[in-house]
Amino acid sequence: MDDWRRGELARRAGVHAETVRYYERRGLLPRPRRSTGGHRLYGEPELRRLRFIKAAQQLGFTLAEVRELLRLRLSESARCAEVKRRARSRLVEIERRVQALEARRRALERLLRACEEARPASDCPILAAIEQGAVPPAGAQGQAQAGCACRAAARGDARVKHDNPDEEEP
Repeated sequence: MDDWRRGELARRAGVHAETVRYYERRGLLPRPRRSTGGHRLYGEPELRRLRFIKAAQQLGFTLAEVRELLRLRLSESARCAEVKRRARSRLVEIERRVQALEARRRALERLLRACEEARPASDCPILAAIEQGAVPPAGAQGQAQAGCACRAAARGDARVKHDNPDEEEP
């Protein structure tokens, strides 16, 4: 069995030593064995578990969900259907976040089209929209609040009039 100290385990897993300590405190990694001198010792099983945790996080699972996946992985009675249900739930959440990011991207694109670079920053529609909260909140489906022209620009309202007649309407 390998006898690594925390720093070596962290190096092999590609994480910081503090991450290892954090996972231990959270119960994601078991308490390590100790050397006769009192040093924490780790080996391949801890490295595999640490890599499992990081891979699950890269798929978007929260630490609470990772803990549950670890429990299912070690359970003799657990079935793949339970894991699949959790993965499907995570996918739904990821899709919701992607939609929110796409709404933010569309709003920012509309604001960029409404911006005239020669204007003074005090008259910038991007800054005005940010100041007035006319950007989609997390989870929004691209809906900006109604109100001023900058909010309408964030929504993509075609009725917004531009000072520059050469600029295309959004």
